[in-house]
Amino acid sequence: MAAVWLVLRVLLWVLAGLLVLLLIALVLPVGANITWVKGALTVDARAAFVRLRVYPFAKRKKKAKLGKKRPAKPKQPPQQPAAAGGKPGAEAGAKPAEPKPAKAPPIRLEFTLTTIRALASTAGGLIRRVLRGIRVYDITLRLPVHGQDAADTALRYGRLNALLHTTLAAVSNLMRVECKQLALAADFTDEYKGQESFSCKITTRLIIMVTADIWALFRLWRAGFFALGAPKPTKKAKKTKAKAAQTAAAAK
Repeated sequence: MAAVWLVLRVLLWVLAGLLVLLLIALVLPVGANITWVKGALTVDARAAFVRLRVYPFAKRKKKAKLGKKRPAKPKQPPQQPAAAGGKPGAEAGAKPAEPKPAKAPPIRLEFTLTTIRALASTAGGLIRRVLRGIRVYDITLRLPVHGQDAADTALRYGRLNALLHTTLAAVSNLMRVECKQLALAADFTDEYKGQESFSCKITTRLIIMVTADIWALFRLWRAGFFALGAPKPTKKAKKTKAKAAQTAAAAK
């Protein structure tokens, strides 16, 4: 009995350790560093203090293959002659093929207006919850603007400046955005050509993604999406159907 209790205690401690490691992995920040300099893109994945190069991939040196002779393929034995009154190569007294069992018809889900609305609402909420947990910071942009002449350069600079700040304002409503340096330069003499660069850091936590997925699955389950057949109508749909039936009865 003491040995069984010792084994159970060891298993409980192992499970507790795995649970702690899982919680730490969910809480630790993960993200990526993106850098673009002179047309060269670099992406590094980060998990706490660990960094891994994702792009470009490191080129592996190919080992020189020694010329080896392939073994000769064995000759196939000649086919046996067909049995009398039977098919070629068939053994006498062979059992007939058993009939395959009939496959059950697939379960189809009827996409009603209620189902589509539930899917659209859940997808929108899931995207909003995931984006709220993403932080984009240390954004650095250096972009010289050059046109055909001074007037064209000024026009391009104004349009890009307005587009950049409008895009940042729209993205800031969805996620946290922190700019470090935004340098748009009107390059009238084309002296800053080839000095374009962009870099940023993206970070989030896995627990945010997990909770958002659980919320979406629970929302779909409440809507009856995982039930066999058509989903169950919601309370609002039942009330609307009852009012339509009362209106039709009163009209008669």
